Amino acid sequence: DKVIYRDVTEFIPGVDAKMVDWWWGNMEKGYHIWAPGEHYGFDWIVPPCEVGYEGSVEASYEFDPNHPLTITRRSITLYPFTECYEHCWMSTAEMGPAEMMLIHMHKDVEGGIYWRTVVVTSKAGEAFMNAHKDDMPLESHMVYESGRLKDFLPPLYNLWKDLQDPWE
Repeated sequence: DKVIYRDVTEFIPGVDAKMVDWWWGNMEKGYHIWAPGEHYGFDWIVPPCEVGYEGSVEASYEFDPNHPLTITRRSITLYPFTECYEHCWMSTAEMGPAEMMLIHMHKDVEGGIYWRTVVVTSKAGEAFMNAHKDDMPLESHMVYESGRLKDFLPPLYNLWKDLQDPWE
């Protein structure tokens, strides 16, 4: 019953895998600047510094400044495909009547990374998202996020990378 709802692959110059891996545990430090005008806020419900990657939970205010998406990071054992990049971030969130799986994967290449975002949902979730696509421009949002990585992530990473305290 699962279908690929969206799949975007891009080359991101000036970013490397260690920066992105750091980002997944430190999103509170720059979530607003990742997608200005579409990212309104961010809170950790269960931070990765307490439980590790799997099982960490975030409240991401995307598209709606009053109602966050609750996004739970999942084990790679749930990965639904056979091919995967070297680094993979996988999560689930409730979207209307169905659960959506969000996968960001990346790998180092000369001069940057290849970045792929895949959204997987059910037929019911696909119908819900298609009915609301003007309210939730998902594919354009995915491209907006990935396109901004080169602008904000290298300086943010260089500013914070050497701090050892995960609560700073």
